[in-house]
Amino acid sequence: MPPRAVGHDLTTGPLARKLFAVAWPVMISSLLQTLYNLADSFWLGKLGKSALVAPTVTMQVSFLAFAFAMGLGLGGSTLVSQYKGAGRPREMARAGGQTLILLSVIGVGIMLLGLALARPMLQALQTPADAFDGTLVFLRWIMIGVPFTFVFFVYSGISSGLGTPSRRSGSI
Repeated sequence: MPPRAVGHDLTTGPLARKLFAVAWPVMISSLLQTLYNLADSFWLGKLGKSALVAPTVTMQVSFLAFAFAMGLGLGGSTLVSQYKGAGRPREMARAGGQTLILLSVIGVGIMLLGLALARPMLQALQTPADAFDGTLVFLRWIMIGVPFTFVFFVYSGISSGLGTPSRRSGSI
């Protein structure tokens, strides 16, 4: 018996619609990250110029962690999409679940490492003295959020791998 197709066939029909169906989770993810950074800048700007140092300095540190999460999330989405295309829903679910577990564990590890090394990292980045304490607090809060951000990248990647369309037909 041939494998049962799972979800929608993304290989036929208008290209623009299929491209959007696969890309929308990544687009939403980028939009939310940009809005998050704009909100940080807005509120920190109300505290003064030295407060704006915090997102500027910590952005580089957090981007390293997030680039790692994006890469692993992309790997997971590739596996999910391959299993989906092959009509193997059990393996598809396993790949998604294992990606979630792996990135959650790595996210917690990076959070703990970031919390432990926050002060030395800011010293190495030559954070200005008048902004050091505030930037340290800000970086620690960013590090606490890393595991949650990793989970978000997994969700976004798996949604992209599934090609989750805006219209559902009752299947994955």
